Amino acid sequence: EYIVKIKGQTGKYEQMRAFRRKSDNRIAYCLELWEGINENKTLTGYDNEQYNHANIDYSSWEKVMLISYYGYGYQNHTEQKWIAITQFMIWKTLSPDSTLYFTDTLNGKKINKYEQEMAEINNLIKNHATLPSFDNQTFNTRYKEDYQIIDTNNILDKYDITSYNTNKVSKVNNTLTVVTTEIGENIVILANSGKNYNNNPTVYIDPNGQDLLIPGNYIPIYSVVRFNLPEGNITVTKLDKDTNTKLPQGNASLNNSKFILMDKDNIIVSTKIITNNSELTFEHLGYGTYYLKEIESGKGYLLNDNVIKIEVNNNYENINFYNQVIKEK
Repeated sequence: EYIVKIKGQTGKYEQMRAFRRKSDNRIAYCLELWEGINENKTLTGYDNEQYNHANIDYSSWEKVMLISYYGYGYQNHTEQKWIAITQFMIWKTLSPDSTLYFTDTLNGKKINKYEQEMAEINNLIKNHATLPSFDNQTFNTRYKEDYQIIDTNNILDKYDITSYNTNKVSKVNNTLTVVTTEIGENIVILANSGKNYNNNPTVYIDPNGQDLLIPGNYIPIYSVVRFNLPEGNITVTKLDKDTNTKLPQGNASLNNSKFILMDKDNIIVSTKIITNNSELTFEHLGYGTYYLKEIESGKGYLLNDNVIKIEVNNNYENINFYNQVIKEK
C-alpha cells in the first residue's frame, strides 16, 4: 500500500508498514502522521486516560478508539488490507491539517481506494452509541406474568444483562422478557461492552518520536429499562345467601371464616380470617390474576367451596361471597 502525505509545502511519499508488539504479535497503530519510530527504545504504556497521555482531545480519541476497534480484527475484517485502512483512518482523524491519499505505486498517481470499507467502519461508528428503542422507559407489568418488549432498533443482541431486581429476565434476539413479583419499580440494566479484546486500548508514548496504539475494548454503553408492578386490594364481604345481608341467622356467624388467595400457579399468596364485620381485605397485591377460596366457614354455615377468579387491576375489587346457613339439626 502506498500513500502521499502533504502539509503546507512539505510532501512525502511512503510505502505503508505494519508494526506489531513482539510479546503477543498485536498490531500497533501510529498516532502521529509525521513522526518516525525510534528503534531499540523502551516506551511506557497507558491503558487509562489515554487521550491525556497522548495529548489528544477526547472527541478525537473516542473516534480513534472506535476506528481501531471496528477496523482490523473486527468480525470479518481479517485481511491485511484492513490494517492499512485502519491506520489510514486514524491518521486522517488526528492530522486534519494534512492531506493524505493512496497512490497506485510508490510516488505514483492519486487513487481512490477502500472507500467502501472506510464507509463501513464509519457507519459502525455512527451507530455505535445507538440504544435499544425502549431505553429509559417504564412499563407496567403483571404479577408473575411474562412481559415482553421488542427492540425496534435491532441492536439488543449487542447488549448483555448486567443487573436486575426483577424475578426473572431473559433476552432472545431483539426481545427482552421479564417476570416481576415485587411491587413498585423493577430495574434491568443492559450493557454494550466491547468483546474483541481482553484489554483497554493502550497507548505507548515517545516524547521524541512516534506514539503507538494497541486496540482494546471501548467504554461500555449502558441502557436502563424500568418495569413497574402496580398494586391493588381485594375486599371480601361475607353475605348470608338467603337474606343477602351481613346479618347471620340465628346462632350462626359469618365471622371466623378462613380464606386463601392463590396466584396463577396455584401457590398460596395469603391466608386470612374474617374477624369483624363480615369483611376482610387482601392488600398490596401486584396487578394480575388471583383465585379466592374459602377453606373454613363460620359457625352454622355450609362451606362454599367455589373458587373465584379475580383480576386485580386499576379497578377496586370488592367480592361478595355467599354462604348457606345450615338448616337441619
